[in-house]
Amino acid sequence: MRKLVFLGLFTLALIALSGICHSSGLVIFEIEVISGFTVSNPENLVFDAVAPGQTSNRDLTVKVWSNIEWDLLVSFVEKGESEDLSGEVEFSKNGGIWQRLTNMGLPAVTNQLPTGAAGREVVLPFRFTSSYDDALGSHSLQVELTVAPAI
Repeated sequence: MRKLVFLGLFTLALIALSGICHSSGLVIFEIEVISGFTVSNPENLVFDAVAPGQTSNRDLTVKVWSNIEWDLLVSFVEKGESEDLSGEVEFSKNGGIWQRLTNMGLPAVTNQLPTGAAGREVVLPFRFTSSYDDALGSHSLQVELTVAPAI
């Protein structure tokens, strides 16, 4: 029994001393978060076949991630196999006014709030109106979508 009491007192002494015999330090982590954007889109948007003067409409659904207020700009990069395509490709800005697609980045969606980690799906209406100057056959345009800070 004496041994048990001695062992208990010895254990308590060790615990008390361990509280005295330690050292700790604090480290301040400095973290800078900068603006970030991502856009995910399908590879192709296929319009219905059209005769001269006819219009074909298609919606392009893209997903955007941004941690600040943002705009989505749209432009064509190159005509690819479409040198003989004179018809108009247009997009609807904020789902309203139709604008001709050009090689300058024009705003398609503006003044959007940060998306959070889930992102936000955006539907962009496009339309193509064929012309009598268009060559027969399939044509392609390479279109660029750019997420930028809201102006």
